[in-house]
Amino acid sequence: MVGSLVFVTLLMLGLLLASVRDMRQDEGFFGQPKPTVWTLLFDLIFVAPRVAAALAIGTVLLGVIISMRQFATPPEPDSEVNFVIGPDGRRIDVLPPRPWLQRVLGYAIWLAGIGLL
Repeated sequence: MVGSLVFVTLLMLGLLLASVRDMRQDEGFFGQPKPTVWTLLFDLIFVAPRVAAALAIGTVLLGVIISMRQFATPPEPDSEVNFVIGPDGRRIDVLPPRPWLQRVLGYAIWLAGIGLL
């Protein structure tokens, strides 16, 4: 999770530093740009969309990883579990309730479904 975010940040920083270095080298005497400065448009046309796509993918992956941690169900108990005997004689386990974030997400999805109807 953090590794992909650090990788994308370092990639963006490297591209930014390379662009600044290229721009400084293309300046002529007294800061007048050389005629080849128009080639910097290559960065805007071909590199910028790739950077934006990498940022978008990194953001989506970060959101997926964080939401998987927040909305995951608790692990099944490995030890003994309290239980009660139901009126029909079957065993009813007393388990901890679902996490509140998971319940809120369920209600939000339910309300969105009702709203779409």
